[in-house]
Amino acid sequence: MTRWLAAVVVAAALLAGGHAAAWAALRDEALVLRAALMLGAAEACLTLAAEHAGNRRQFGKPLVAYQAIRHQLARHKLGLEGIRGAIARATTSPDPLPRQAAFLAAATHAPLIAEGAIQVFGGMGFTWEVPLHRYLRRIRALEAQGEAYRLREAVADAFIEAA
Repeated sequence: MTRWLAAVVVAAALLAGGHAAAWAALRDEALVLRAALMLGAAEACLTLAAEHAGNRRQFGKPLVAYQAIRHQLARHKLGLEGIRGAIARATTSPDPLPRQAAFLAAATHAPLIAEGAIQVFGGMGFTWEVPLHRYLRRIRALEAQGEAYRLREAVADAFIEAA
């Protein structure tokens, strides 16, 4: 969890040759890959939280018996499926807007899912024995690499123009 998964090297000829369209396409493809990595990390967090809630007993009942925990896990599952659907749409569309929207869906929901999983674990979620904080760090790093703040404005403008 603390090492790089992959490195992408862009040839200098691509940048120096004036291939702006190829560079933009590569950048959009990287957004989908970042979204997929965030999806995987969020899914791992949700799986760990659901297992913990099913096994941990509090006041004589499993944590999952409490309605608030069940509803929180259900909301996070919906967010996870939203990311998955956005990525599926982005991979079948030649348009760059769905790719950007998939990344934004992941950048919006994945940190919330990871933070919610940490909350289900309580104080134990911040320890080194439970890898949730590492997943959250990875999600935040991917969010920053994709410049989510800049993309939110660009996608919003594109949706307003299309309407």
